[in-house]
Amino acid sequence: MPEGVPAEPPRPLSPIRGAELRVMIVDDSVSVRHVLAAIAGRAGWTAIEARDGMEALDRLTGDGPRPDLILTDIEMPRMDGFELTAAIRSDPRLRDTPVVLITSRSGEKHRARAFDLGVNDYLVKPFQEPVLVELVNRLTRAAAAASAGHDPPVTASRPTT
Repeated sequence: MPEGVPAEPPRPLSPIRGAELRVMIVDDSVSVRHVLAAIAGRAGWTAIEARDGMEALDRLTGDGPRPDLILTDIEMPRMDGFELTAAIRSDPRLRDTPVVLITSRSGEKHRARAFDLGVNDYLVKPFQEPVLVELVNRLTRAAAAASAGHDPPVTASRPTT
């Protein structure tokens, strides 16, 4: 690129269906949902919000569009993030959808349980916006490649950070 010419800003990534990326945000905190929805908007994604795991599962198994990735808290009423992850991984229609737990629980016990249930990654609040954006982009690219038969399916692995 010639010197003095600004680099083109990154374009929103839509790796799965050639359309805008849909990210489901599952958290009982209105403020957390708003913060995550704002990040999604800045990244060019469509946010689908749910107040808890039960509402998320209803939306996931309903007739509406399915998300390309799910961001969920752990501690919520009716159905927590662990139960939601287990339900997603046991449903053949949903099992390949990347799931990221975003929580204030930083202990190894919660992290280990999350990975045992099949989450793709685990972020501890507070987190940096660029870290979340890169994580979503990486996981959705990997899921798109796996569904196209280019790479093995995305599997849960413990992050190095």
